[in-house]
Amino acid sequence: MNGNKTYAVAALMILHALSAYALGHDQALNLQEILAALGLSALRAGVRKAERLEPPAPGVRALLFLCAFSLCATQAAEWKTVSEKVSEPVSENPAHPLTHSPTYSASSRLYFDSFVTARTPNFADATFGYGLGIGYQVSPYWSADIRAGHSGFDARGSVVQDLGGRLVARMPFEFLAPYTFLGASFDLERDRWLIHPGAGIEFDVNKRLRGLSLFTEGGLDADLHGHNGYVFNGGVRLRF
Repeated sequence: MNGNKTYAVAALMILHALSAYALGHDQALNLQEILAALGLSALRAGVRKAERLEPPAPGVRALLFLCAFSLCATQAAEWKTVSEKVSEPVSENPAHPLTHSPTYSASSRLYFDSFVTARTPNFADATFGYGLGIGYQVSPYWSADIRAGHSGFDARGSVVQDLGGRLVARMPFEFLAPYTFLGASFDLERDRWLIHPGAGIEFDVNKRLRGLSLFTEGGLDADLHGHNGYVFNGGVRLRF
């Protein structure tokens, strides 16, 4: 069936639907028959248009092939990049590697000390006590703290018998930090000032307990009247 016969059949279908409605054979206009005729005409027109199309020239075919190849290569490169990013291991905390000492991280500048004290004037006699302190790490090299002490391992007398402060300069080594300090305290029991220059060392317990460290230190215990002695402290430091 050629194109003209197809259009003729479609026209007859439309005329049949219209005449049947006009003569009263159908109560309503047969829209299905009309739509079928229009669809048949449109289908035949599309077939004729496809028959008239000529195959593309060799140059056009080559250009289309190159475009398709470039698109596939670009997509493959994007898939490779995405797969490499997915397969890369993610560091748990790249800003703070495990080899870095936690002593000087920005989140642990406040620290708390609990220690025992030994005072001796001549290394022959000694008196012991205990104390608490709180400090703040201003930078990796500098900190300041306040300490309160009690003489003897008892609760007799005032709870706080010695109150003072210190300025500390340290070396920010990993898990082992030597430091020096210069401090002063006031003896509430004897009503006198004392000066405490000295040095100490702090080391972390292990990598998992990143806020807990041990320290030991020693220095002079001198008053303002020329009487000198020595004081040694050792204890636990907890950083928040």
